[in-house]
Amino acid sequence: MLVADEAYEKIPQPGCVHVLLLSLGEHRERLILINTFSKTYAMTGWRLGYVVGVPGLRPVDPQGGFYLYCRYEQALDAKEMRQRLWDAGVAVRSGTEFGAAGEGHLRFSYSVDEPTIDRGMAIVREVFGQLARTLATLLLPLLLLAGCGEEAPPKPAVSANLCVYLPNGMMLGPYDTQKECATARENMPQGACKPCQK
Repeated sequence: MLVADEAYEKIPQPGCVHVLLLSLGEHRERLILINTFSKTYAMTGWRLGYVVGVPGLRPVDPQGGFYLYCRYEQALDAKEMRQRLWDAGVAVRSGTEFGAAGEGHLRFSYSVDEPTIDRGMAIVREVFGQLARTLATLLLPLLLLAGCGEEAPPKPAVSANLCVYLPNGMMLGPYDTQKECATARENMPQGACKPCQK
């Protein structure tokens, strides 16, 4: 028996085409199709959907949806960063809600109209800009004293540029070192550290 969750049937990414598995006759005898109205019609609170039983399918990695999973470069952990954005008026999810390897990541949903997305991203840009200015203000005295002590160990000139690839096609990263990549995949034993591909 195979189950197809076609919640993103009406929301393919550019260049992708959704093929309804029920339309593939060879799978009908083993297919259980599930779907929801909440994604297509932004009705997430309604919990309305449906199930169709004809059994059978070969699972395919998802190629649709309206989420963006982003790594950020700030000293705040993901929960603190989520709270800063929430306080500024933008709701995002902390990457750590999806596992420890999500630290340093945020998940954005872009299931609203483009003007709303533009306003939200302007707020995100402002929050990150404020954090960068605050960090620069705090670090300036330390930078002026940098020549007075031991030199910091040099950062590798070339990043390892590694990503964690999961069996479902999801990718986390990039990571600068093999150690960072290995740490990120600790909670994902099926993941593999490989060079990031664009």
